Amino acid sequence: MKTYPNKIPLFYTKSLSKKFGGLQALLSLNISVYRRDIYGIIGPNGAGKTTLLNIITGLLKSSSGQIFFSDERIDELKPQQIFEKGISRTFQEGKIIPDLNVLENIMTGLLNKNKKGRQSQNIFYKENKNVTRSQEILRKFNLQSMAERWAEDLVWYERQLVQIARAVASEPKLLLLDEPTAGMGSDEVKKIGDKLIEINKAGVTIMLVSHDIQFIRRIANRIAVLDFGQKVSEGNSKQVLEDTKVQEVYLGSG
Repeated sequence: MKTYPNKIPLFYTKSLSKKFGGLQALLSLNISVYRRDIYGIIGPNGAGKTTLLNIITGLLKSSSGQIFFSDERIDELKPQQIFEKGISRTFQEGKIIPDLNVLENIMTGLLNKNKKGRQSQNIFYKENKNVTRSQEILRKFNLQSMAERWAEDLVWYERQLVQIARAVASEPKLLLLDEPTAGMGSDEVKKIGDKLIEINKAGVTIMLVSHDIQFIRRIANRIAVLDFGQKVSEGNSKQVLEDTKVQEVYLGSG
């Protein structure tokens, strides 16, 4: 089990809330993610899990509360600024650009990377460097044979893998994943899990939303459980999944 002697999280929220009209999607949410965590977020439909990721990445604005990353407040920043701080994500819908091939999709993860101070650099040089970096990522994900395939022709597992590879290409400090194994068979789930563990061991902190309890149990070292936008439980995986309240609220047992 991982320990945190200095107790300084890489990422944390303070009383984060989000309201859509009369619907309270998140309520006074406090979570902490430490360096090298694989931090799982579980909860029933409507618990606020995807809303949380959208707020973290600036796609939605919170109603109140604060978000800190590397001890810097980020909830007032624009999505591009948050990306440049070192936070990348994937989407549950498998969002990739259909009229680009796989290599080109990976290259989009490098857009505006290290933009500051690089304006005078030769554009041709930058493009070649991005191609080389993208090809390296393809090899790491065993996707090199798919480099020229059109994204719209990919099956669901391949789309999700390309999403993850594109996010990793930007060299994030924190990788956010929204249901990365939804709709997959057991073999595909295992492959995704193995790859995420590998990414984590290389130094990337991961936060992921998933309905797959066995998947979360296998790869996450810490878990938070949300219900109606509130945190029901948080802690190491074994402790949380054996929590009676969690079983009653989420797993349906009493």
